[in-house]
Amino acid sequence: MRAAIWGLTRAPGEPVDALCDAARELSLRYHAPSFLPHLTIVGKLELPDAASVRAASEIVRTVARSTCPLSVVAGAPQHSPRRLRAVLLPTTSPRELLVLRHQLAAALAARGLTIADAATEAFAPHVSLLYGDLPEKTREEVVALPRARALAGSLRVTALALASAGGPDWSQVSRWRVLTTAALRDPINLSC
Repeated sequence: MRAAIWGLTRAPGEPVDALCDAARELSLRYHAPSFLPHLTIVGKLELPDAASVRAASEIVRTVARSTCPLSVVAGAPQHSPRRLRAVLLPTTSPRELLVLRHQLAAALAARGLTIADAATEAFAPHVSLLYGDLPEKTREEVVALPRARALAGSLRVTALALASAGGPDWSQVSRWRVLTTAALRDPINLSC
C-alpha cells in the first residue's frame, strides 16, 4: 500500500478547520476532489502488509509524543500544472520540520520500512488548497482570490497523520484514508 506521513496544520488562534473550510469551498466551487489539507512530511512510503501498517502507525504515535507543535510560514498561494499541486501555499522548512522528517525516516528505516526515492527527491513543503487538472487561467483565478490569499501567514503543525492512497498510487483523491492521527505533545504540559 502507498502511504505518507502528513503534518496537520492550523493557523494560530484560528479554528482547527480554517484550512479545511477553505479547501472544501474551493473544491466545491471548482468541481475538484475534496481532501484534508496537510503538509506531507514523508511521502512515497511503501507498506506491503498489515504488520507494516501497524509499525508505521506506532512510529507516528511515538514520534508525535516526543515532538512539540511546529511553526511554519505559508507564503502567498501559487499554482502549478501538476494535478496534486494545482493550487498550494508554499511553506518554510524550519530546522524543526527537517529534524522531524529525518526522525520519522530513521524510525521507519529501523523497522525495515522503505521510502521510495527518499535520497533523490527534494523536500518542498507546502499545503495544497486545490487538486485537479485545471486550466492555467482557472489556477490563476484561484490564486488571486482573497479567500486563498488570506491563508498565507503563520501555520502550526499540531498533529501527525499516517495516510493511505487507498490504491496503487495517489491519483484517486476520493480513495485517500487517514489511518492514524496523533497530536503533537502539548507544550503547556511538557517542556518544548
